[in-house]
Amino acid sequence: MNFKLRYLLLLALAAYLLTGLTQVGPEERAVVGDVEAFARMTSESAVEQFGTPWLRSFLEYDPTADWGQTTVPVLAIFGGKDV
Repeated sequence: MNFKLRYLLLLALAAYLLTGLTQVGPEERAVVGDVEAFARMTSESAVEQFGTPWLRSFLEYDPTADWGQTTVPVLAIFGGKDV
């Protein structure tokens, strides 16, 4: 993953975490401790995982050809309205 993309992803994740953590009560915030350090650490960990070969292959995989070879009935459930 190139540096610019990694940096933008890191900023977006940190902003998302900080926004969420400001909306929780003081008890939950006390568990986290230093909110900014927690957001930075969690974001960096997530960005590192985005660069792994497994995740890259998972995201690039197109199951169309494999589904075309399926000859048995399949129950496929998609949770597009999950909260």
